[in-house]
Amino acid sequence: MQLAVVRHAGTCDLSSSWRRNSTVELMVVVAALLTGLASYYRDTLTQREQVFGPEDNGTAYASFQYGDETNDGSSTVAVTGGNGLAWTCDLRMTYQYGYCGFGLIFDQYHTGRGLDLTRFDSAIFTLDYEGSGESLRLVFKDKSPRYVELGAPDDEKVNQASIAISPGRHTVKIDLNQFSVAEWWKEGAQPTDELTRTRFDNVTSMEFITAADSEEGQQSLQIDKIAFTGQTMSAETWYSGVAVVWLLLIGAILFVRRGENRKWQRQLVESMQTTFDTIPHMVWSLDANGKASFNRRWKEFTGKNFGPSYWRELQQLVHPEDLRSAIKQWNAGIRLGAEFNIEFRISPCSGHHRWVLARAVPFRNDEGKVTGWYGTCTDIDDRVIAQQALHASIEKERRRSKQLKWTSEHDPLTRLPNRRAFEAKLDNIILDTVDNENTIGLLLVDLDYFKHTNDTMGHAAGDRLLRELAARLKQSVRRQDFVARIGGDEFAVILPGLRNDADLVAIGSGVAATIQLALNIGDHVVRPSASVGGAACWRGGELEAGELLMRADAALYDLKRSARGGFRMFESYMLDDVKKAAFQLARAREAIVDCSITAVYQPKVSIEGGAVAGFEALLRLRRPDGTLGLPDTLAEAFNDYELATKIGEAMQVRVIRDVRGWLDAGLAFGHVSINAAPAEFLRNDYAERLLDVLDRNGVPPSCIEVEVTEHVFVELGREYVARALDRLKSAGVAISLDDFGTGHSSLSYIRDFPVDLIKIDRSYTKLISQDDEIAALVMGLVHLARSLGLKVVAEGVETTQQLELLRAMGCHLAQGHLLGHPVESQQVPTCVAERATLVPNQLFSSQAA
Repeated sequence: MQLAVVRHAGTCDLSSSWRRNSTVELMVVVAALLTGLASYYRDTLTQREQVFGPEDNGTAYASFQYGDETNDGSSTVAVTGGNGLAWTCDLRMTYQYGYCGFGLIFDQYHTGRGLDLTRFDSAIFTLDYEGSGESLRLVFKDKSPRYVELGAPDDEKVNQASIAISPGRHTVKIDLNQFSVAEWWKEGAQPTDELTRTRFDNVTSMEFITAADSEEGQQSLQIDKIAFTGQTMSAETWYSGVAVVWLLLIGAILFVRRGENRKWQRQLVESMQTTFDTIPHMVWSLDANGKASFNRRWKEFTGKNFGPSYWRELQQLVHPEDLRSAIKQWNAGIRLGAEFNIEFRISPCSGHHRWVLARAVPFRNDEGKVTGWYGTCTDIDDRVIAQQALHASIEKERRRSKQLKWTSEHDPLTRLPNRRAFEAKLDNIILDTVDNENTIGLLLVDLDYFKHTNDTMGHAAGDRLLRELAARLKQSVRRQDFVARIGGDEFAVILPGLRNDADLVAIGSGVAATIQLALNIGDHVVRPSASVGGAACWRGGELEAGELLMRADAALYDLKRSARGGFRMFESYMLDDVKKAAFQLARAREAIVDCSITAVYQPKVSIEGGAVAGFEALLRLRRPDGTLGLPDTLAEAFNDYELATKIGEAMQVRVIRDVRGWLDAGLAFGHVSINAAPAEFLRNDYAERLLDVLDRNGVPPSCIEVEVTEHVFVELGREYVARALDRLKSAGVAISLDDFGTGHSSLSYIRDFPVDLIKIDRSYTKLISQDDEIAALVMGLVHLARSLGLKVVAEGVETTQQLELLRAMGCHLAQGHLLGHPVESQQVPTCVAERATLVPNQLFSSQAA
């Protein structure tokens, strides 16, 4: 079939069409430009703002400030620089939660009307801050007589939020929807939306209040600008208007185009050949004799004029990888005599192969016999590349999803399953035991003193240690066991298919032994230690996952409490110990937060002279009713690295402040001993911290004595203890060894550490008048100490007979209820004065009386 050549016989007003097209394009460009400007300047055009500054003081608002005097506090506030928006707070903790407040009153004349902030979305403050606080509480008080009618405490609703601050100049923005109504203000009122939701339609005042966790000291705040901002029109309304303009413009363009299309339709028939030659596809036809015709687009695309040998020339253009498949599909389509499509690559004149889509349609005569073919060849390279890119993107997303799933279930440092994966695995295995009666064991592995490693060697070393121990852990268990990292220094191992207790003990002991092998980290040789607790579920459905985990945790705790390192199997009594320990740790945290830790002082009396030679600071807990409680409910906290340090620091601050007060009063109190738990030395900066507190309070080191037990010398970090004691000793702090004689190597401690004084344990003092062997032992200890130039204190002196025996042995000091009960700091001067009036011979007679 040959294509007829039809030439355009009509005329076209190209000039008129060009002008119309230019006008439309100009309209679109202008509309697009206006749309861009409207989007760019939307905030500027629709924003409303109300600004206050220092210059508005006395006109738009009146500033005020207050301290915590109404709560018996001593914090004070002052306006600085004559600026109504600049305040300085001298924050003091006389009141437990000292505070200062600064504010602006917008209802200066008490008319009942303040600011209406309902038209604003946020508040912006430009300010300078100096101080140690990390946040300020921002309060907007909204006034309405309705609040009192609904049971509120007053007619000013307290809307509050917290803003983060730090020293320096800042611009702080806070959205009004971040505010909430203060809980104390809502108490006792009706639970209605009017009281429980924030409201800003009549804000009569605004206040800045120091945070509850602020430290003592000076805080300064200067506000240069307060701005309330909002929008006069929502983004939805604004862009809806823009969309309407565009719809009108598009409608006008379509109307114009519709008229043009009618004209072009009339000209279409006359310009068929021109259209045929200029269409973007390569058009071809093939008659019954095999003669082919191609339009101009073929030459433009391939650079070739096809002749009688077009078939060979076409094959040369096809990509070698696609040629065989293309010929096979072509021959199959011809045989079937039906329409078909083929995709393949051909080489255009540019030289780079491009994908094309060849469509073939049969031409049939009146009898339905195929007498020829015609079709098109379309450049689809961009589409194919886009599809390939889409497939690549889908594959990438599939890999990404797989990676995200892996990440959500694994620890990135050790590449072990995390706690989430562990809990799911444990639940599944527990469920399996119900069906198949399999046994399951669980190990919890806790790295001993890992935080100590982090603090002393750095987090990089800690990370390396974790990776190495994770690898060791996997190597020390069976292939079917499941190892996970469930916490910072905690691991878990699920052991399915155990035969008996011996299997669990063998694997648990092997894990502990493998972890304890020494390893090199940088220039250091580290000998890690791990405590392993184990529990088992021997019958299907016997335990739930949570119960099995609780048992293994109880075994781990029981091991760590008695002696870290090794393996321990769960026994039923351990659950009660865990509950008791959890209670004590929680009580310790409460005591730290509530600042209920305080000190009492028991006198140490000179046996020869009878006067007070010093005091021992003893920890007590201040109850809400003001009475004092013993610290036995905190015993477990002294085995905890962090809690022991925090409690010790709280005691240091309390005692040294009391000592400063006695020094200021001119009291001759001797010295005060402070007990140090073994865990406090693990940070390797115990001495520096104590000396810093002494320096900040102006207390001479000679006023303080640090009292340690023999346990500090056998725990991990013995070298840190030696360094701390040497540092304290060189600074003038005395060192005393408590419970002397109860350990296994007391004499070596006196030799190796800078001890000034030993304390005979109360268990010896109690039997000194009843057991000759004990008396002989005490006498030997006293003579040994005196020969080494050390002073001796006897603890637990309860009778005059004990006191007389100690005096005869040459003991220097005594301490016990016979000589004085522990007293609070304000009673220390009386205690010192009463002892000062005794002459030496009255010491025994007065106690006897």
